[in-house]
Amino acid sequence: MPSLEASAAAGRLGGLSVFASLTSTPVLLGAILGVSTLLRVLFLGTDSLWIDEALSVATARLDWASFLELVSTRNTNMVLYMILLRFWLLLGDSEFIIRSFSIIPAVATVPVLYRLGAVLFGRQVGLIAAVLLAANVFHIGHSQEARSYTLLVFLVTLSSLFFVRAMREPSRRNWLGYAAVSALAVYSHLFGALVPAAHWVSLMFLRPRSVPWKGLVASTLAIGVLVMPIGVFLLNRNVWGLGWYDRSPGPASVVRVFYVLTGGLLPLLVYLLACLLAIAATVRIWRSSWASPQAWRHGLIYSWLLVPIVLAFGVSFVSPSFLSRYLIVSLPPLVLLAACGLAAIRRARLLAAALVVFTILAGYSVASHYARPSIENWRDATHYLLARAGSGDAVMFHSTRMRPAFEYYRDRLRGSPWGPTVVFPLDPRGTGIWESGTERMPASTLVEEIAARHNRVWLVLSHDQVTAGRSAVSLSLQEFLASRYPAVNEKQFAGVKIVLFSRDR
Repeated sequence: MPSLEASAAAGRLGGLSVFASLTSTPVLLGAILGVSTLLRVLFLGTDSLWIDEALSVATARLDWASFLELVSTRNTNMVLYMILLRFWLLLGDSEFIIRSFSIIPAVATVPVLYRLGAVLFGRQVGLIAAVLLAANVFHIGHSQEARSYTLLVFLVTLSSLFFVRAMREPSRRNWLGYAAVSALAVYSHLFGALVPAAHWVSLMFLRPRSVPWKGLVASTLAIGVLVMPIGVFLLNRNVWGLGWYDRSPGPASVVRVFYVLTGGLLPLLVYLLACLLAIAATVRIWRSSWASPQAWRHGLIYSWLLVPIVLAFGVSFVSPSFLSRYLIVSLPPLVLLAACGLAAIRRARLLAAALVVFTILAGYSVASHYARPSIENWRDATHYLLARAGSGDAVMFHSTRMRPAFEYYRDRLRGSPWGPTVVFPLDPRGTGIWESGTERMPASTLVEEIAARHNRVWLVLSHDQVTAGRSAVSLSLQEFLASRYPAVNEKQFAGVKIVLFSRDR
């Protein structure tokens, strides 16, 4: 029989073996993926769609001829997402199903970011970065939205991983993968083009003779050829400018970007401390081995983080486009930089304490996110209008962008397009997306005709306090209708206001 000492030793070894298996990279990464998925699925279908999500659905529902016409002549942004969403809608059109598509690239980004962090800085940095992204409330919020932002983050992260691999092993396979994924990123959102630019800027941290110029130049030219249709479109139309977004960016705008990316004031401060630790380590590396591969790896993260922000900031003085959600392309390097700072903490207990602080703050931010009311409650607003409107009533919107959200819930609640007549904006295709950038008053003859034919008019308002014509159109419509109808009744919902103008007191 084995001795008691031998049995105890075997028990300790067995316990260590179990502990090692539980803390192995696949197990830890699997746990992170599980938590990441859970945080993004919770309450997914609770909130009403908001106008941008409804525009996504309306665009994806177009027949192929109309869809191709739309993306080739009016709006080519997010075209990859819209194509994929067309097929995803075959599964259903509930809020849960529509939004669940965004969860797939969101969760897939976690292992890709882990791999990128591990290749650049080691397994510990990769795991910490995966944890930080999984619990990042900004990323969680866009994972629960029917827009292209999580697809964009996935593609630019995968593109960066291919770039790093190609720089280390400049094979044809790596460069082809880099070119293909980078082009797809641009088709998922125009800001995807800023990340390859950041990759080029990172080369200043590396000796020129160390750069595999042939493969890099060839892949960059390939990206240019692949995205040429978007380039032609941009030359003919100004889609960068946000007509409703009139603020010139300043220092406060930059601070707000980091505030939003990190998830609030306290998370921002903790991220700042972690990034300062990373910066201190980077400075030491740059001083001791400038233009080395190690220096370049750090330079790549700073370039990826800052170049999109700087370029968007500069362009916005000509054509406003400095929005936090567009700059989500800078979230992966921000997470990697914070992970580098945390990994620089050598004392295990101090590192554990820092991770606990991050977890607590992330949990608080996520809980606040779930407790937040809907951005726009089109579901209840549409139900309220349909329950009280007659077939002879008229419905007007001050902006074409508001119509798809109403029509989505009208069709779901009624089961058919039956209901009060939408008299403005006029849209022969019935989708409300073809003139989504226009904000103008209807012709006076049309308004007079509407007032003469309908005893009741429902005016639907949302986002009507912004500039670029929306506020003026909203006020003008309300003043005109009030002059024609003696009775006015208002009902306010989150982000949506229903105003009934009636001749019946």
